Amino acid sequence: MNKEKENFLDFFLMNIRKIFSRDLGIFLIFLLIAFILWYLNSLRKETETTLKLQLNFINPPSGLVIANNSTGSLYLNLSGQGYSLLKFSMSKKNRILTIDLSSVKLNRKSGNSSETEFYLLTSSVMKEYLNKAPSAEIKVLSVKPDTLFLFLVKNSSEGKSE
Repeated sequence: MNKEKENFLDFFLMNIRKIFSRDLGIFLIFLLIAFILWYLNSLRKETETTLKLQLNFINPPSGLVIANNSTGSLYLNLSGQGYSLLKFSMSKKNRILTIDLSSVKLNRKSGNSSETEFYLLTSSVMKEYLNKAPSAEIKVLSVKPDTLFLFLVKNSSEGKSE
């Protein structure tokens, strides 16, 4: 009985070695090459993707500073050729979106106190701003959330410097 187990184990190991021989290695190499060629071919087509961007606001209206709770993230639904989208999404500098508040139209709303004001930045304004930024080959289809609430407070250091 013990000898039969050894023979079976030897037979099993010998067949495993045959399976993992040189032929399997060659097969896996060609399978990897086929996958790479398929992926490169699929990148030629028009495709859509969603990208998450961190927000950074600069140049607030005069006399106001950006409150701490006004930062966040934005999800962009982008359309373009696969190569362009891959290059755009792989770049680290494209992960942070800097919005120049002097170049966008803000909808002003009154705040809870005389020190605070909040502004609405709508998706139509953001899409217009974003279509200038990425690339001519990439189009912004949608922006989520559709409205950003930007809280600005009066700059307290302005009055003290005089």
